[in-house]
Amino acid sequence: MKIREKGREKALQILYEKDITMKDLETIIKNFDFDDTPEDSIIYAISVCEGVEDNIDNLDEIIKEHLIDWEWDRILYVDRNILRIATYELIYKKDIPTAVIIDQAVRISKKFGSFSDSYKFINGILGRIAEKYRNEKKAWSKNFWNCSRSWL
Repeated sequence: MKIREKGREKALQILYEKDITMKDLETIIKNFDFDDTPEDSIIYAISVCEGVEDNIDNLDEIIKEHLIDWEWDRILYVDRNILRIATYELIYKKDIPTAVIIDQAVRISKKFGSFSDSYKFINGILGRIAEKYRNEKKAWSKNFWNCSRSWL
């Protein structure tokens, strides 16, 4: 598994724990069991968590703007945090290609998502966010699966 991919998964677990326990991020990270996670993945996970935490109100508003026929309160914690992580990367991590961010969010939602088809919901929202904030047209989806894995 690539460094950022593993980091995103750990970030999801940390943010999920934060939502469930309502503990502060620093405490959760300090006590989090990273197992045999590579150091670069840990660093990326922590930076993503801190970025999400620092920008959470803005990220949540952006996600809410792009919901269609869905209420924010109905999105379960796992899916909500997958969206937050990917939206954070779309808005603040311009060095990562759009297709890679969305691909990773879809892959993580297939693995951890609240429902078997959460990935469809997440893909749709992130596609709309990418169109607006990265000026990406639907054309990016044509090359979605052909993106370079070196960015993962």
